[in-house]
Amino acid sequence: MAGRYSDIVSGMLGEDIIAGTDDYDLIAGLDDDESAGAEYELISGAAAQNQKLRARNAMLQRALAEKIAQGSTLVKERPINKGRTVPLGFDSETPIDPGMQRRIITRPQVVFKGLRPVVSPDIAGSFLIQDIIVGKNSQFAASGGIPARTFEGNSFGVELDLDTAQIGQDVIMVVQNISATPTRFIATLIGKSVE
Repeated sequence: MAGRYSDIVSGMLGEDIIAGTDDYDLIAGLDDDESAGAEYELISGAAAQNQKLRARNAMLQRALAEKIAQGSTLVKERPINKGRTVPLGFDSETPIDPGMQRRIITRPQVVFKGLRPVVSPDIAGSFLIQDIIVGKNSQFAASGGIPARTFEGNSFGVELDLDTAQIGQDVIMVVQNISATPTRFIATLIGKSVE
């Protein structure tokens, strides 16, 4: 029964999936001697290489199909193929009272790596950034606030290398109002998204 099932799965896999890769030998449990096989004839030039590749693919398809039939899980890593620069916004939505701290939480909907916080010069003098947290990890080297002016839009040399946030993971900016008036905090974290 497993042999018949593996033939069906093998046909569904198609030889393009595994053409030209040696990684599947490890999954299928084959070594070079087994994959070389006695099926190969000595033919010169490109014809020999093509025939060898087809025989190898057929053998790997059968081996993979047997693994699937036995309930094994096969995983192939896919490289990141698309990345772009995107903003992630932080907004306290209501004014923060003088002397008070607030945790402003944003959850990116793509894999996101923050690189540069930007705070408007209009409010930068009113705030300290006490922490930036990705998931559960602080991105600061030590505890203590940093003046938000450090990250004004016209500041130089303030690019960071924050941890990568997974989809839906909390990215938190902890801010404190150091002015004498209630002020709304709005900032942007510019970074790279990957898909």
